[in-house]
Amino acid sequence: MIRHFITTIVLVAIFAPSLALAQSKLDAITLMDGTSVKGTLSQMTKTEVTVEKSSIPTKIPVNKIKEIAFSGSLPYRSIVRFVKNGNYEDALNKIKDFDKSTLTRKILVSEIDAMTALCKAELAATGSSEVKRDAVSALKTFITANPNSYHYFDFMERLGDLQASQGDFKSAETSYTELARSGWPEYKLRAALLTGEMLLLQGQYKTAEQRFDLVIANTRSGEPLGDRQKLMATLNKAQCMAATNRGADALKMVDKVIAENDPADGPLFAKAYLAKGSCFLKIPNKTKEAALAYLHVDVLYFAQASAHAEALYHLGKIWTKLNKPQRSIQARQTLKKRYSGSSWAQQP
Repeated sequence: MIRHFITTIVLVAIFAPSLALAQSKLDAITLMDGTSVKGTLSQMTKTEVTVEKSSIPTKIPVNKIKEIAFSGSLPYRSIVRFVKNGNYEDALNKIKDFDKSTLTRKILVSEIDAMTALCKAELAATGSSEVKRDAVSALKTFITANPNSYHYFDFMERLGDLQASQGDFKSAETSYTELARSGWPEYKLRAALLTGEMLLLQGQYKTAEQRFDLVIANTRSGEPLGDRQKLMATLNKAQCMAATNRGADALKMVDKVIAENDPADGPLFAKAYLAKGSCFLKIPNKTKEAALAYLHVDVLYFAQASAHAEALYHLGKIWTKLNKPQRSIQARQTLKKRYSGSSWAQQP
C-alpha cells in the first residue's frame, strides 16, 4: 500500500543550520503552510502539542504539523539523521548502542522508542513474515506505552498497513478506524481511503469503489493533503473499474492524473502506472501496453518498494504471455530476492 501522506511528521533533529537555534536548544515545529514555531515542546496529546517560549504556551494541532525538529545531543542527532535519510538498519544499530540515560528530556526518550518502532515498520514493508511480526509488536508496544504521543495516528496507520499485508484484515480495519476517531475530516477520509485499499486487496471491488467515491466527493479542494488523497482515491477507483470490465473508462482517469501531475512524485506515479497496467490488462490486445506501464514502475519508480513488488509480479506473468521466458524468469527472481516478504512474492 502506498501510504502516509496525511501524517507527514518526520523525526528530525537540528543539525545546526542555524547556530543560534542550536545554542538556544529550541525545538522547531514546521507547519503544513510552511511557517514554523520555535520553543520548547512541553506537552503533547495524540491531537495536539504545546510549545512554550518565554513562558508563553502555544497549542498546535497535530494535523497542522509537517515536522518536529527536537534539539538534542550529537549522538541523538546522528540517530535521527540515519532515520531521516532512510538508513533504518544503521539507525537501529545506533539505537542499540545508545545510552538513553544520557537524555535529560523525557520526550527524547520516547522519541528514541518511536524511532525504533518506525525503523522496524519501514524495514518490514518488504521484509519476511518474522520481520513484519516484530514490527507489529514494536508499534503496539509504543502505542500502548505512549497513548498520548503525537505519533499515535501515524503509527496506527503503519500498524494497519502491516496487518493488512499479513492478511489480518480485521485487525487492520480496527487500526485504520482509529484515524476516523481523531475528529478531523481529512483523517476520516484517510480512514475511508485505507479501508478501501484493504477491500481492493481482497477483491471486494464494489464496496472498495464506494469508499473511494466517498473520499473523492467529500475532499475539499485546495488543501494539499486533501487533494493528494483525492488523487490516490481516483487511482484506486480506476483499479476497481478495471477489475469490473470498465478498463477503457478507467484508463482515461489514470491518464488525466499522469498528465496533470509531476512525474518526480514517485509514490503517486508508481501508483498511477500500476493502475494503468491494470487497465490495459482488462482491455483486449493491450498486453504490450500493460507491460510498458509496469516497466515504468520497474525502471523509474523502483524506489517505491511495495509498488515495485506488485509490478514485478505482473511482469512475470506478462512476459510469459509475450513469449519472453527469460524476462519472465528475471522478473520473478528479482521479486523473490528483493521482496521475499511481500504478499506478491507468495502468489503463484
